[in-house]
Amino acid sequence: MGRAVFIGNSKFLLLILMGMALLGFLFLNVELDKVFALLSGAPPEILLGILALDGLILLVRIARWSYLLKPFNLNISRYHKVSSYLGSLFISNVTPARVGEMSRAYFIKKRYGGNMSNLVPLIIVERFLDIGTLIAFSIVSLVMFSGAIVNSFFFVIGIASVILALSVYIVFNKSFFRWFVKKFFSAFRFSKRVTKYEKQAAESIGKFYNGVFQLKNSNFLVISMFTFISWILEAMILFFVGVAIVPSLFTPGFFLISIGFTAVAIIGGTLSSLPGALGSLEAILFTMFALLGFTGEVALSIALLYRFMSYVLVMGFSSVFFVREMV
Repeated sequence: MGRAVFIGNSKFLLLILMGMALLGFLFLNVELDKVFALLSGAPPEILLGILALDGLILLVRIARWSYLLKPFNLNISRYHKVSSYLGSLFISNVTPARVGEMSRAYFIKKRYGGNMSNLVPLIIVERFLDIGTLIAFSIVSLVMFSGAIVNSFFFVIGIASVILALSVYIVFNKSFFRWFVKKFFSAFRFSKRVTKYEKQAAESIGKFYNGVFQLKNSNFLVISMFTFISWILEAMILFFVGVAIVPSLFTPGFFLISIGFTAVAIIGGTLSSLPGALGSLEAILFTMFALLGFTGEVALSIALLYRFMSYVLVMGFSSVFFVREMV
């Protein structure tokens, strides 16, 4: 047990170091004094507006989470709907591929009992809707560009699309999922440490699909609308960050670009499996803005300011709720 924890912590630390190294690489070929000058020159009124956007995004996503919970008839207070979401938001932003989102089900189970497996489908549906929306946004925006590097971004989007399609098929195909789990345990008959969980897994699958069945009563049009609005607002953060660094970017064309760039950066950062997409998100944004002809200093300034305004401040806020949920 202790060795497993040590190995897990070591891998996590290694991923963080990899992300920091990737981020540090971006600083090698830029003039840091120019980067600091650009960042320090960002208008305070725009930064305050971005903070307001952060708050609005959280409200929309909490509303989506509350709406997803409706068919389950759980007597959850409004406060714990908010705190369970924000607490899991903190974990998801420090774990690879945002797997910490699943902690939301744990927080609710801890307060109200029941089984986590019933709530996991809600979080999976959220992720599917998010990824599907981001894929659509990225394709619409990237068609305006060409070149080998952009083609590589399309390749990343293609991989994400395939993963999404396979995941939807596997997760929501009950017979296939049961067959897959059965074959998995059959392959590990030699290990009592694995097979002792077979019965528990079968029970969890049954409860999981009970949750899937209850989801059929959800209004997916409303849930999809919340998803669409939240990612448009997220793209607006990148848009106003760009305007804060380069005021002349206040154009409809750059807003469309911001939608696509935000989508590609988040998808690529998630696929990188680096905790919080540290380094990978910045590298993708840096590359795409460099492709538009911006200097390295401008590209890096936009990437760093976007990270700070969309992640660091939200992390500080959500950490308070995470601590409360863990108490």
